[in-house]
Amino acid sequence: MSSVLNVNSIAAKDGTSPVELTKQSAAKAYVLFDQVVPEIDNSFNTSSLTDSALGNGDVNWTNAMSNAVYITVACTGYVSNATAYNISLSDDTGGGNARTSSKFYFVSTYGNASSTFFTDNPNNHLAVLGDLA
Repeated sequence: MSSVLNVNSIAAKDGTSPVELTKQSAAKAYVLFDQVVPEIDNSFNTSSLTDSALGNGDVNWTNAMSNAVYITVACTGYVSNATAYNISLSDDTGGGNARTSSKFYFVSTYGNASSTFFTDNPNNHLAVLGDLA
């Protein structure tokens, strides 16, 4: 026999805390952003976008992760016949731009095996998996 459960919301026993996922994980943050403008087009748990230089910047989280060792999945949505773009996931390269629990440093480049160039890309996607602080 089948059943139907209709609810408007689900909360923890105290009525206000979020429901805990058991043996599951959900994205803790995501962002779709345009480096050219620069602006955030859509996001969750993302407070701002910092444009540091051509092809470089930070995505700043509203709620920090528990540490700087979290999983990121990133891609860029622009490829032409002449140029293939890549949003690189970068930790500190000696320039003081390390990822932290409250921000993610990114580098956006294009090129081939012999040369790479920095670029601002209009269509970047980033999702974060891990634990919130």
